[in-house]
Formats: sequence, structure tokens, C-alpha cells
Amino acid sequence: MIDFTKAPVHGRVEGIKRALLMLDQVKGQSNSEGVFIIETGTTRGELGGGPESDGWATPLFGWYASINGGKVWTVDIEEAAINQCKEITKDFSSHIEYFVGDSSEILAKADRPIDLLYLDSANDPVIALNELKACEKNISDQTIIYIDDTSLYKKRPGGVCKGVLVYQYLYEKGWDLVFDNGDQIILTKSKGATPGFFGKFLTSLKTQRIYKRVIRKGAL
Repeated sequence: MIDFTKAPVHGRVEGIKRALLMLDQVKGQSNSEGVFIIETGTTRGELGGGPESDGWATPLFGWYASINGGKVWTVDIEEAAINQCKEITKDFSSHIEYFVGDSSEILAKADRPIDLLYLDSANDPVIALNELKACEKNISDQTIIYIDDTSLYKKRPGGVCKGVLVYQYLYEKGWDLVFDNGDQIILTKSKGATPGFFGKFLTSLKTQRIYKRVIRKGAL
């Protein structure tokens, strides 16, 4: 059980807590080196508007890794953002690796099974899908996929829905949507059969409709 009363400052409470509670149930099943968490789009401090606006997931991930053992990779294309994150997460820096650069190129370098993948970089659904595919070889049936600024059932402000193509891609491979609060989604590998043609067809129609709305509203 996770005692969140001892956690550092963080935002987006419902989704982050749900993802970590799920991780806490499966940790250690995929490897013996402690948890491995990757996030794209780092905690940006003042550049991101603070915990409620930016989410501040990195300090919470670092805190969790410091307690349970393991490593967090945090990736951002802006060096200034990574520098802010380093200051915010200095208490947990021994459990965090900081990367500046193209997220897909960096994720492709992951060399062990990923326990939790948090996608929160660009608002472009194509970039999110490319990030997923870049590290797909290290995604196991126990991996938890957590995506910000996404909902399959609610229209989001400004049309942002960065995880819609990831959802379609994973659904067709037998993954389930287990959490959707209108702002974030969580996907896990289904224990049942992969969807048939009709299920894939309906999901494709739904996700393409959402994606077209993203394009139309200029939410990239």
C-alpha cells in the first residue's frame, strides 16, 4: 500500500495515484531490478505553470522509485525544462535519469522491461504513437500505459487528445481501457482474446473521428 501522505508535491492526483497503485500491485513481476518508469514530457516547474497545470508527475515517480527501488527516465526536448525538473526532484535524483532530445530516439534506447509508461510530451497523437512504438520491444503484458490529455468518452477543451492513436493501436493488440476520467487514460493488457474484426472496425471509426476533431481544432 502506498502512503501518499508522505509523497512530494504533485498534481493530476486521480490519474497519477491510480497508475501508481496499479503499478504497486504488479511490481517485480516483469524484472528483478526494481521498477522501471518512463515519462515523456518532464515536470517543467514555472515553465509549465505549477503542479495543477503541469502535473508534476516526475517527483512522485522518483519518490516511488526511491522507496521501492528502481529507476525513472524523464525525457523532454527542452533543456530548460529538464533543468527545472532536476531542481524540483533533487531529493530523488539518484533514482532518476534525465534526458534532453527527441523522445522516440531516447525511448528506443530502453534496455529492460518497462513497468509504467507515461506519455505526456507533445499534443500530437502521431508523436505519442511514435513514442510507444519506439519502446514497444520493452512493453510486456504487465506494463501500464498512462497517457495525459486524453479521453475517449469526453470532448476535451481545445480538442487535445494526444493518446487517441495509441489507444487504437493497443486496442487492436488486445489492450483494455481501464481508466478514463476525461483528462487521462490508463491501458493494460487484456487477459481475454484480442478483439475481432467488428470491434476493431468500430474502434477505428471512433478514434479516427476524434483524431479528425483534433486536426480540425488545431490542437496539435
